[in-house]
Order: sequence, then structure tokens, then C-alpha cells
Amino acid sequence: MLKKNSIYEIEATDLTDEGLGIGRAEGIAVFTAGLLPGEKAEVRIVKEAKRFAYGKIEKFIETSPARIEPVCPVSRSCGGCSLLNLDYEQQLIFKRNRVLSCFQRIGKPDVEVLPTIASPKKLRYRNKMAFPVSKTNGKVNIGCYRTGSHNVVDAKQCFLQSEKAERMTAIFREWLEKYAIAIYDQETKKGDVRYFVVRENAMGEQMCAVVTTKKLKYTESLCEKLSEAGAVSVIENINRDPGNVILGKENHILFGQETITETLLGLQFDISLHSFLQVNREATELLYKTALDFAEIGKDDIVCDLYCGAGTIGLNAAKRAKAVFGVEIVPQAIENAKSNAKKNGTNNASFICADCDGGFDEIRKTTGKIDVVIVDPPRKGLAAGVVSSIAECGAKRLVYVSCDPATLARDAALFHEKGFMIEKVQPVDMFPQTMHVETVVRFTKE
Repeated sequence: MLKKNSIYEIEATDLTDEGLGIGRAEGIAVFTAGLLPGEKAEVRIVKEAKRFAYGKIEKFIETSPARIEPVCPVSRSCGGCSLLNLDYEQQLIFKRNRVLSCFQRIGKPDVEVLPTIASPKKLRYRNKMAFPVSKTNGKVNIGCYRTGSHNVVDAKQCFLQSEKAERMTAIFREWLEKYAIAIYDQETKKGDVRYFVVRENAMGEQMCAVVTTKKLKYTESLCEKLSEAGAVSVIENINRDPGNVILGKENHILFGQETITETLLGLQFDISLHSFLQVNREATELLYKTALDFAEIGKDDIVCDLYCGAGTIGLNAAKRAKAVFGVEIVPQAIENAKSNAKKNGTNNASFICADCDGGFDEIRKTTGKIDVVIVDPPRKGLAAGVVSSIAECGAKRLVYVSCDPATLARDAALFHEKGFMIEKVQPVDMFPQTMHVETVVRFTKE
């Protein structure tokens, strides 16, 4: 076991899924924030376990030619942008290799992974940020969590969100301080304000939400300041659950409207606070275009869109298909999907609120056949029952949109066993400066 506070020379050979450099000392894995593959540094052990340890860079010995100076002054401690110190072209290569590695280690089918599609924006690309709020020694902290912890790193600038959204966060901070609003403490489970959420559309309209354990005082002042800065909606979201889920189910509209409208591939979508929407609009259009091209939807095809959210993929698929059926378990998302179909004059798309396994079976009984299946599941991937249902439905093409290469590779291996062949694997960089990557896979079945 390595000794805490001892210093070792570490050479990083890879990165963890959280962006920590992976090296070894005395045969034990050491994970170090800020250490890129190929770099050597003197590393101080800050936490040790039997088979691994965490380290902190004390002094660089060799640095990578791909290293760049981060634009953010708190990037070394903040867990929001773990690749901000890596040249962007190298980020794209790294993400492709990460997807390939998952297929080789987990999925095992022999596949070719295409070069990663770059994001049109490298900074200030996010259309939604949810900042945790804390208080230490009387000081309000708003930012992202420190790497490997739930301690909030205070950041008055965040280069992932727009400057306009940054202004909203500054107004919120001033309001918290002016009225001494009680901040929630994760250890004691006491206090009120937990998160501040800003959602922005392509027109620059802002939806702001305060996540709190109860109704707050002085919200009129907050709404006035936020609306003066351009917010079209201010929502108070009540979340009393002590877990890590950000949003509760109870909303109170303090100002403006319940939704904002986003445009994707020529269609308009009403998006609520709870609606799932990819956080990078420009890259989302590239992702969806890739998925729809992979699907090769014909005018007589019946398409099933599982985990459909607010219908963003399904309604675009409907422009090419005979009929589209979407399934989603979140009631508000289904309400948004139905209203979005009306908003865009789409008459050949239907949406069901159900778990994907049960909803898919209902669609199979209703239609008698399914030609194309599109899935865009959460990080945990597909349940085994969903994989079996898709394999048995007779669809000739399956398009899988994934935010986690490991669960994607696992599910791909299951589909491979059931006769689906992987034809294309396309990473898309939805999240520049971070370890995350979206991937689109095209499967076919004879």
C-alpha cells in the first residue's frame, strides 16, 4: 500500500472515465487529476486504498505536446471540464479511441469506429447548466463539484455556458447574498436552496429555475432582476428528496411561461424544465442527422422511437416515414412530445407514456410490424427485456444513440448474439472539454 503524503514519480498511460490520469507506483494504480497520457510528474498521494490511490501533481517532469493552457482559472480543481488542458484535435482522437476500447473490451465484435465528428462550438456550447449551491464559512459557492467529491468549486465564470446565462447566475448569487437565503447542506440535510438551473434556446431566451426544499421568500425581487436581464421564465422547483436527483416533481411558475421553444433541423420544440434535450444544440443537429441517415427511413416504414423524450428525434423521423411511434416514461416529456407534434403539423407521429418494454409491446400489437427502431436510452443502457423485444420484432434496421460507450458496447454484444450486425459506429462530440461522448451505431438484420 502506498503511503499518504509520500511523493512518487508517475507516468500516465491513460485516462479514467472521469478524466483522471492513470499511472502506477510500486505496482499500484494511481489516479491523478490533470495528468495527461504520456506525461510524467512528481505526485503526492492524497488518498490510499489497498489496490489503488489518488494523487496530486506536485511538479511536472515531462509534459505532453498536446497540453494547452486552460482558459478557466479553476479548471484544476473543478470537475466540470476534465479535458480543458488537452488540444481539441487530440480530444477527438481520444474519444474515438475510448469508444473503440469499450467495444474491444466489452462488446468484442470486430468493428470499425469512424473519426469523431467535431462540435461546431468548443466553448460556451451548453444550452443547460444545473449548478449545485453550497455555503462554506459564510461564503456562497455556485459552480461544479470538485473532482471526486460533492464539494462545490465556486466559479464566477463558466466557459461551458453562454455569457448571458453567466449573467443569470451572477444575479442569482447577488440575490442569495442580499437576502441571506438559507443554503442546503448535504451533510446535515438542512437548508433550502440546492441548485440553480439555466436553460437557453437558440434565440437566446432563458429559463431559470431555483431548486429548493420549500417555497422561498423574496422571489419577486429575483424574478424582477432575471426578467430585466432577459429571462422569459422563472420556476421554483421543490425537491425534498435528500438524494442526488436534481429536480423534484413540483413546479411553481414564478414568472413567464412553462416552456421555451427550441429549433432543431427545422422543427420547433416546446421544452419544459423536466424535458430531456441534448445540451449542445449545434452538435445535436449533427447527431440527429447522423442517426436519421443511418436509419435509412423509407416512406412506407413504421418507426419506433424508444426513450423518445420530447419527440426531437421521432418528429424529424416522421418527415421521412409512414408512421412514428414514440415511447417515454416521463409524463411531462410525453406531453411535450404531443404538443410538439401539433406545433409542427405532424400527423403521423404518436407518443405513449410507458416503460419502454411495455410500450414497445403495445406498439407491436397495434402496428403488426416495425421496420426501423431508434433507441436513445439513459446512461445505464437498455434493459435485457427491451433488447429481446427489439430482436423479436422483425425490424431490419436498428439505430442506437448512446451517451455511454461501455453500456453501448455491452448492449451491442447482446444484439450481435441475436443476429444484428454492426455496420457503422460514429462518435459525435456533444461535450467538448469533457470525457463524455455520444455515439451512433447502425445495426442491420437479415
